[in-house]
Amino acid sequence: SALKDDRPDVLILATGARPAILHIPGVEKSEALTAWDVLSQARKAEGPCLVLGAGLVGCETADFLSEQGKKVVLAEVLPETATGADGDTKAYFNLKFQKNHIEVYTSTALLRVEGKTAVLKRGDEEMKIEVETVIFAVGATPETGPDSELLSSIPTVIKVGDCVKSRTILDAVREGFDAGRSV
Repeated sequence: SALKDDRPDVLILATGARPAILHIPGVEKSEALTAWDVLSQARKAEGPCLVLGAGLVGCETADFLSEQGKKVVLAEVLPETATGADGDTKAYFNLKFQKNHIEVYTSTALLRVEGKTAVLKRGDEEMKIEVETVIFAVGATPETGPDSELLSSIPTVIKVGDCVKSRTILDAVREGFDAGRSV
C-alpha cells in the first residue's frame, strides 16, 4: 500500500528467499524443519537427526546439531559434500564429521519416512536409519515480493540478492551497493 501511495520512480527490491522443502512421502510440511529453523534456533530438533543436503548450510547444520550432542546423519544427492567450498573448508568439515561421529552419505537420496525410520537410497541399495527429525538444507526459493501489477506501475524496478537467485551474502551486498549507486 505504501508503494501505491508513494509512487516511487525507482524501487530496489530485496525481498530475499525462503528455504526450500522437498515433498517426501511421510514428511508433513508443517512438521518439517529447515536448516534456517535450526541455526536460528527458531525451532528445536529432537532425537536422531537427518540433515538433507550437504552444501555449506547443510554441513554447518550437521556440525551445529552434533555439537549439541545429537546423533546426526547427513545425506547428499551429489557425490561430495560442501560442493563449491574451498579445500580448507571441506577439510574442516570432514574433520568435524569424523570427530563428532556424523554419518555422511553422498550420492544418496531420501525416498520416504515411515514413522521414525528414514529410507535412503544410494545406487541400488536401500538403507534404513532411525530418525526423529528431518532437516532440509536443500537451497532456497526466491521471494517474489509485491504482485506484478503493482511492480509494473513503477518505472524502474531493480531486484537484488536472493529474490533474484539464492547465493552468498557477499553477492547480495554487492548487488545492493551497485543498485544504490546506480539510482
